[in-house]
Amino acid sequence: MIPAQRGSRGAEGELRPEQRGGAMRCQWNMAAVGIWLLTLAGAGAQPAPAVNSAGLDDVRKQFAGAFADLPRQERAAAQQVRQRYLDGLAALEEALQLQGNAMPAVLTVRAERERFEQAGTIPDAVLAGRLPALRKLQDEWRAQSAALPLTAAQRLVALTERYLQSLANLQTALTVIHDTNGITAVKAEKDRLLDNHRVREAIALLQAAKAPARAGGGAPVYLCDLPEQEVHVGFGNFGKRGELGYEGLTISVNGQPSPHGLSMHPPYKGSARVKYDLAGRYATLSGAAAINDEARQIRSALTFRIVGDGRELWRSQPLRRGREEFNVSLRGVRKLELCVDCPGLMADAHAVWVEPRLR
Repeated sequence: MIPAQRGSRGAEGELRPEQRGGAMRCQWNMAAVGIWLLTLAGAGAQPAPAVNSAGLDDVRKQFAGAFADLPRQERAAAQQVRQRYLDGLAALEEALQLQGNAMPAVLTVRAERERFEQAGTIPDAVLAGRLPALRKLQDEWRAQSAALPLTAAQRLVALTERYLQSLANLQTALTVIHDTNGITAVKAEKDRLLDNHRVREAIALLQAAKAPARAGGGAPVYLCDLPEQEVHVGFGNFGKRGELGYEGLTISVNGQPSPHGLSMHPPYKGSARVKYDLAGRYATLSGAAAINDEARQIRSALTFRIVGDGRELWRSQPLRRGREEFNVSLRGVRKLELCVDCPGLMADAHAVWVEPRLR
């Protein structure tokens, strides 16, 4: 039916966009969906009760192929975006050659095509500043690539809703014939579906995309309430909603809890990071970078960074204790990344973000 529940943040199979095959695509590991339906297995799920009727098995098999086909659809969409950009580059190069007296521009376009074929991405550093036609193609590719995770979420949610409706119809039919075991099994199947983390992430992503753009007023949106992407921590789990993510501890800075706080323990001589897809809908990010109170023997000063669309927006002083406030402009930012850098030993590197909120 749906992918098995993940065990920890950042594990393989988590909903996160990655560069692969030359275009952005969202890896849902949906092949596990069809397998789950056919084997009735799923991490963290209880075995389904025995069913006298074959109806539930029939419904599972009916949807298994559709769920298993989602990865192919995502790959095809990513490849289409990639090929569209390459075709645009080829057409632009040909037009410049016909124009004449444009050899520098021709060489620029050709170099971009070769670079893109190897890298498959367009970071800020390579955006064309002096060739508007090329910059337009680059902007179009970035916008289309950024939309791929949303499209994948729409497919998953739409298919999940159809499966849920079929289960509801089956439950009604089983109620008519008083098949108690069958009804119990269908209810358990519906519960597993509604509790699956990837389905919940997909729904949250769609809700965030539908939310009106915020220009600074109204109630804040806390980062802990948005689906995170590409999580990497050096110890424990990525902590949300005031949880430290390890040792059963909670976030507390200067004796004050942070019910919406985030925790990300960096690795030895490395960085912890998490990304969010904002789709350009928010104006500011505010909160504080801090070291959790119980970190008594921190060995390395930690640096906190906020990055928007690949560009650093804010950097803290190296911290060993206490907190540093921030209020960062996010106008136009589509991809937000929080980073914590540890230059040396990671002992007690209990880095937290205090009440990070969007407006």
